[in-house]
Amino acid sequence: GEIIDKTKKVTFEFGAIVSPKETQGQILFETKVEGLESQWQQTSAQKRTIEFPAGSKEYTFLVRAKINSVIDQTPAKRTFKVNLSLYLGKVKISSVSNSVVTLTSYLNQEEKINITNWKIKGKRGEFTIPQGSTLYIPASFPSNEDIFIKKSDTVYFWASSSPFGINRVFRPNKCFGYLKTPVQSISSQKICPRINREEICYFSDRCQSLILGLERCTSVDYSKDPQISWDDNCKSYINNYIAENLNYDGCVENYYKDKDFFQNTWYIYPGFNIFCKCSDILYLYDKNGLLVDKYYYKS
Repeated sequence: GEIIDKTKKVTFEFGAIVSPKETQGQILFETKVEGLESQWQQTSAQKRTIEFPAGSKEYTFLVRAKINSVIDQTPAKRTFKVNLSLYLGKVKISSVSNSVVTLTSYLNQEEKINITNWKIKGKRGEFTIPQGSTLYIPASFPSNEDIFIKKSDTVYFWASSSPFGINRVFRPNKCFGYLKTPVQSISSQKICPRINREEICYFSDRCQSLILGLERCTSVDYSKDPQISWDDNCKSYINNYIAENLNYDGCVENYYKDKDFFQNTWYIYPGFNIFCKCSDILYLYDKNGLLVDKYYYKS
């Protein structure tokens, strides 16, 4: 009647007493797991460790003693249920610190997993992963999308408050360098579009030089440049380019279709520090409440 839901490795111990005592010979044991094995397994040891597959299934462990050619006809047995997530071994708690808990995926190339409504639990409390925003859009209410992770994706649970207020779950992208709000461990490098030189070939050499400088993601100051101050066409091009490209929205418009636009990470802000400054075990459960992984740590 037991339910095994914390580990996939189960150890069974057993023994035997020979009667009558005059019987001579080495006591051997034969074991079998109904629901997993079709043949008896022979051993001279008095215990056996079995690794069960993930899933939810009932098994019966059988053991009988054997001496010479005599086999016990009434095997001892224990019936139990294994209740382990199908994602066991595919998503793991890879590290824990006082500022961040990290999950790492170990999936096949085409495999992806929905981790929305998964739960992480420890002494400090538990947190259920909500929906998130694949594409962060400033000054808008967060979209509600399930969180899917793929091969080599990483999920971070940060102890700090979300830099975007109510947007507690998001996926960083390569335009985050334009955001004024800093985000932990995200590169501040800005991505700027290449300028089409055919579009600017009709401007003066000085104007072209200033425009090409915009490829470095920096604005230009032409207020003290007499060659440009009187060139309304040049100023208009520069101002329009800055307004349309040198900002987060412009960067997203130019690059959101790129295959590498999104980072292979999700950032989640539970609103409290999951990490306990003590010895603890963190448990990760799937949406059905089945164990995916556990992580021991000491402060």
